[in-house]
Amino acid sequence: MALPLDADERHGKSDGDVARVKFVLLEWGGKPLYRKELRYCIRSLLAECPDAAGNIVIYTDCPATYERDSPVVEVIDISADMPGFTRQGSYHFRAKVCVLIDALKRYNAPSVLLDTDSFIKPGFDAALRSALSRGAVMNYLTGRNPFPSLSDFAVELPHAGLYRYQADDAPLYNSGLIAVGPAHRPALEDALVLMDALQPLTADLRHDQEQFAVGEGLRMHGIEVGENRTEFRHYCSYWPKQYMHWRFSFLPELETAALVAARPHLALNKAIARLYKAFALMRLVPHAPRPHRKRGRRQTG
Repeated sequence: MALPLDADERHGKSDGDVARVKFVLLEWGGKPLYRKELRYCIRSLLAECPDAAGNIVIYTDCPATYERDSPVVEVIDISADMPGFTRQGSYHFRAKVCVLIDALKRYNAPSVLLDTDSFIKPGFDAALRSALSRGAVMNYLTGRNPFPSLSDFAVELPHAGLYRYQADDAPLYNSGLIAVGPAHRPALEDALVLMDALQPLTADLRHDQEQFAVGEGLRMHGIEVGENRTEFRHYCSYWPKQYMHWRFSFLPELETAALVAARPHLALNKAIARLYKAFALMRLVPHAPRPHRKRGRRQTG
């Protein structure tokens, strides 16, 4: 059952001010490649949303890395929090929802989680604010019924009450982008509980647990979920990610580049990713890492 919502909550309106959106990024582990992703993402965000400067929050276990980027970004040290966020390292994607909940509590403002492996294209600002005025936003719908074996699954959620898995109404959204308002915090808190309950039951599809739980938490609270895959580019699939990382390898300065407005300059589309894949498999790409794949379902987040 879903909680009864008033009209403002149903349409995503909240006690936060849409004009002062907080942009949240999570980076931990200290890998140079992740820092390149993050800086490329933030620079593209600043080019599209100049007002984002001062409203970007980096949650990280390496706060010293970003000290010089103040006041463009605020840095929050989560070194001591990561064991709890990830359930002692058993599920790292869980930290995404934890930091988003923290941002909603901390700022009482609409908060937008951006995966570092993404960049912003023209039109994002207007599209985001329009969608937030109606509800929440995620990247895109990837499919339905991701866990068909859970036909009898049920769990009690702290806010929405009893949740039952419904195969005919179980959307799976890509969570590279999650935009929510303060009124949506209970939905994310329910998503954490749902995620934890799913973890031991769907171990072979671990990557989808967090994405599914967020979408279901929002659905259980009657919150409209908009999509944005046009102005927000999430290069999460294997070959687009390999291509971007290869391009980053020729940009060593990106790891320490100043956080200033810069439109994304690395072209990326399906044709480019396919060409890169073909040449990489033939070992014809200079300095490219040796292609490899993990067994299992392709990641979508």
